[in-house]
Amino acid sequence: MKRFFKLLLFSFLFAASTASPASRIGLCWELCRTDQSTETSIPTCPEGYQCQSNGCGHECYPIQQVKRACPLYQCALYCPGGNRLSPEGCPLCSCRPLYYPNKPVTTEV
Repeated sequence: MKRFFKLLLFSFLFAASTASPASRIGLCWELCRTDQSTETSIPTCPEGYQCQSNGCGHECYPIQQVKRACPLYQCALYCPGGNRLSPEGCPLCSCRPLYYPNKPVTTEV
């Protein structure tokens, strides 16, 4: 009998570990309405969230911001301290200031 329960437990753990996240089943409650829904008693999601299926019902999930790739650029400058970065985190064709612990900061290259 112990052997049966061990086998059952092992098979359950194996099945749970191989299940993909997309096949998970959440709460079977309609916690939000989709754009296609005409049911007015179900609330909509707050700003920054989107109503998506959880496998059984619907829940509000944060909208994932897709980070755009930096454009390709060509720069003839050699920057020993590296390039400056734009507010988006993309490299610019200008050098970072050089930093030396015992000298003042300089922007000259």
